[in-house]
Amino acid sequence: MIYRILKLFFVAAIIPVGIFIQSCSSSSSGGNEDRARPAVTLSGIVDTNNADNQVIGEATLQWITDDSNPSTVDIYLSRDSGSTFTLIANDRPDIGAYTFDTNTVDDCRQCRVRIIARDIVGNVSDAADSAQDFIINNVPQVLGAAVYYDPDSNGPDDGDTIVVPFDKDLELRTGIASDIFILPVLGDSIGPFATVARGAHSNELVITMNGLVTFNGHLHIGKVFDPQRLHRTAPSGFNVRDNLSGGILFAPDTGRTAAAAEGIDIAPAFADSGQAIGSGTTTSVVLADVDADGDQDMVEATTANINVWLNNGNGIFPGSANQAIVVTSTSTIALGDVDGDGYLDIVAGRNSYQPNLVYSNNGAGVFANSGQSLGAAFTSSIVLGDIDADNDLDMVEGVFGGANRVWRNNGSGIFADSGQALGSDNTNAIVLGDVDGDTDLDLIEGNQNQPKHVWR
Repeated sequence: MIYRILKLFFVAAIIPVGIFIQSCSSSSSGGNEDRARPAVTLSGIVDTNNADNQVIGEATLQWITDDSNPSTVDIYLSRDSGSTFTLIANDRPDIGAYTFDTNTVDDCRQCRVRIIARDIVGNVSDAADSAQDFIINNVPQVLGAAVYYDPDSNGPDDGDTIVVPFDKDLELRTGIASDIFILPVLGDSIGPFATVARGAHSNELVITMNGLVTFNGHLHIGKVFDPQRLHRTAPSGFNVRDNLSGGILFAPDTGRTAAAAEGIDIAPAFADSGQAIGSGTTTSVVLADVDADGDQDMVEATTANINVWLNNGNGIFPGSANQAIVVTSTSTIALGDVDGDGYLDIVAGRNSYQPNLVYSNNGAGVFANSGQSLGAAFTSSIVLGDIDADNDLDMVEGVFGGANRVWRNNGSGIFADSGQALGSDNTNAIVLGDVDGDTDLDLIEGNQNQPKHVWR
């Protein structure tokens, strides 16, 4: 009896001891230890201010980590499309989002971010990089081309203005001097008395010349400024001076002061001549020397007339048309010497299923109806060219809602339908040119919501 009790006691004692030992052995071998590296995916860079891949001020980095024990992330920024990265935040909580204040870094145009996650036991993820470049744009810089207005066309002088565009909205301290800007090319300078003001748009400034000397040397505009070419005869450019003091010229949304860029062109601008010519509904305008006096005159089609405006040689047109040809529904006009007398004639294309008309020039810019009625469609475009190589100008008519047609000239300005009907689309525009290099004219039709067609 004693033997049996001891045996049962021994068996009962050995079972729990064995289980305990086995459990300790499993733990020491690492069977339940987390050795899996976290996987991180950068899902976006969110900036509610912009939708054009540009970041201003604060942006939110968002990511997803596939790990049951998240801990921290390190965040890096590249300024060279991902070739090199610099740490901008470390040991941030791995909560899937981080607010990135881009004002803490310099602007860049080839920015990318990188996220590296680390879980609670120290496993480190592979790097997750943004897929494409984005722009950090907090510092205002000149962008595009400065536009020079010379209203009296007498060269740089008092009252002329330069409109300067920037890449963002600007605030300007009242009364600042023009010396915050520079003209980089040797010999170019804004005079000391020029004034600076806000432009018509929130990202523009206007500099108004005011003083006896506003430019020293020359001003070469209308060519491409090259920051590597700053000699005296190089094309002129424009820039902000380096190291401006704060509060002079800055971005209202970031507070950052404007800074120098590579510089931009100074381009000549159109200036309002003060002329207000006519008052009808214009459908087409062509410039050409219709009176053979060596300057460019204007022929205008309206819904009610074809008007001829003769230039006085200085770009001034009369207060009323020199000739008003009463003809309705003209949608397009073309000028060319169709009758071979050396003077430019008018071919008028008409809509509303009205016939196209030809007007002959007497040499003094006075036109008379030739009596021809060509077709009766909805003409959208007219081109003239020698399509049959017989040394006169033929006509191709672009039709909206029907076939385009070819009209052959008999050499005396009389047109006949060639019988060619090209396509049946809604043609808005046509052009003639030798596209295949065989020395004859080919035709391209531009159609509305339909493919363009090439006819050879």
